[in-house]
Amino acid sequence: MLKTGDGRRTLCAMLGAVALLQASAVAADEWKFQATLYGWLPDVEADSNLPPITGQTGNTQVDASQILDSLQGVFMGTLEARRGRWGAFTDVIYLDLGDSKTGARPFTVGGRLITVPGDAVMTGDYSLKGWVWTLAGEYAAIEAPTHNLNVFGGFRYLTLDQKFNWAFTGNVGPIALPLRQGALSSEDDFLDAIVGVHGQVRLGQGGWYLPYYLDVGTGDSDWTWQALAGVGYEFNWGSLLLAYRYLDYEFPDNKALSNLTIDGGLIGVSFRF
Repeated sequence: MLKTGDGRRTLCAMLGAVALLQASAVAADEWKFQATLYGWLPDVEADSNLPPITGQTGNTQVDASQILDSLQGVFMGTLEARRGRWGAFTDVIYLDLGDSKTGARPFTVGGRLITVPGDAVMTGDYSLKGWVWTLAGEYAAIEAPTHNLNVFGGFRYLTLDQKFNWAFTGNVGPIALPLRQGALSSEDDFLDAIVGVHGQVRLGQGGWYLPYYLDVGTGDSDWTWQALAGVGYEFNWGSLLLAYRYLDYEFPDNKALSNLTIDGGLIGVSFRF
């Protein structure tokens, strides 16, 4: 039989164990957040398929990658919230690109390929602005000391605004009058459902890790996919990341863009709270 003092100590120990278990359960159920900001200087490839010029048949086609050399502005950030194995994240990209080019390259306008005469030049001014917003719910399918893998599903929303102005100078006689100069613009929105995985693999006992991300989707676009891979280092307050990111879209024939690719290296800093 337990003495009174032993019984009290046993009871206190049991109550203490219960309190620790409850505290652990509460801690596991607490919301945890991580915010990441990126510095990104991407390359952009886009094939425009702008509406016909008034009085002409056939779309105006521009290889934007031949013009887009100037990045006016870019923002990219991610916010993730997690409670236990469940969570959600949102990712936002803003792009503002534009440049002008002058030269004697072939140019497709009004559905016809125009060969610029040798003593004439064309000046093209092209800009592309847009937002890419991803929102998804996730579940930690693997939670191990050396590997974390999350499966997710959600949507990605893309809005694009493109403008193209051109003018021919010099010997413009062989070029039809309506095609010698003009201005075209378009605005498009795309909403796609996506599924994917993301996570990280830890390297040894230190702070180094390898992050990865992959998603695929379809909806208003024919299809879209995105991938990221890199290397990072964790600190008490968050982490630093170096990675390569690739985002690709293929659009229906009736849209003002036939395809869009945004890719390049990035550096990111994450904060946990």
